[in-house]
Amino acid sequence: MTIPGLNRRHFLQFSAASALSITSANSLMAQQTMMRREIPSSGETIPVIGLGTSDEFERNTSDNLDDLKAVLNTLLDNGANMVDTAPTYGNSESVLGKLFSEMNIQQQLFIATKISLRRVLFNTKQAGIDQMVESARVMGKASLDLIYVHNLNDLDTQWQNLQEWKAAGKVRYIGVTISNYRDFDDMEAFMRSASGVDFMQINYSILEPRADELLIPLAREKGAAIVTNRPFGNGGYFRRVRGKTLPEWAQDFDCESWAQFTLKWILGNPDITCAIPATSNAGHMLDNARAGYGRLPDQSERRRMLEVIQSI
Repeated sequence: MTIPGLNRRHFLQFSAASALSITSANSLMAQQTMMRREIPSSGETIPVIGLGTSDEFERNTSDNLDDLKAVLNTLLDNGANMVDTAPTYGNSESVLGKLFSEMNIQQQLFIATKISLRRVLFNTKQAGIDQMVESARVMGKASLDLIYVHNLNDLDTQWQNLQEWKAAGKVRYIGVTISNYRDFDDMEAFMRSASGVDFMQINYSILEPRADELLIPLAREKGAAIVTNRPFGNGGYFRRVRGKTLPEWAQDFDCESWAQFTLKWILGNPDITCAIPATSNAGHMLDNARAGYGRLPDQSERRRMLEVIQSI
């Protein structure tokens, strides 16, 4: 989402244009590959940085979509491949479907979407099935990689749908999502009672660290991969660090920007499988991807990072 009066380029150490032009020459990127982490239920590994699409990929499909193609190319060029979307993200799924078709990249991507039914309007089994069928159709991938129940809505019915789809080979992984502290208790109750949860997606960042207390250890115990949303707190993080100088000691763990500061803090928790910052800017995508390279902060450094942010 664009924050009025706030431009993230103030927090980057290079512009989008110059960043993209130096990718191949950058020694850190050239010497290493993006870190990957294991999905506990299968042993498959995926890159630790992905792409969120909420707000950022909502476009008129007749618009020039070259900037979004550049984002997807940057994602792939830098060793990442997860794209996270949902039917409730405006027309993001159809925009992605158009881009995937034109670029012929569906098979290179790990595509995650959601059953996003509002409790008041829909709560039927068939509505969830229809939505999954449409998601697969518009994005051009018959067997999607991952489908979640979005924000635990209509959970009993839709979780049954997901289990049946996975058993039928129509989706590889299934999971559940939340993005707000108010849903933590419900997520805990579900995770304690359910079986077969491949992925749990939660809000977790240097601004929202509470999942460390219970949900992350619980997901580890249950063998679920953990994807984190809201790494920048919908812009609140950048508002907080605006005008502040990145600590010099951040270089010790190959951190070059404030965006990487929170992403590396997230990934410094070894239980986190992937973080999915949303962007429609290729320079920002590159900056985000670089958080998946180099050293990560250890626990003492993460405590120090948290203290920095809490003191601002």
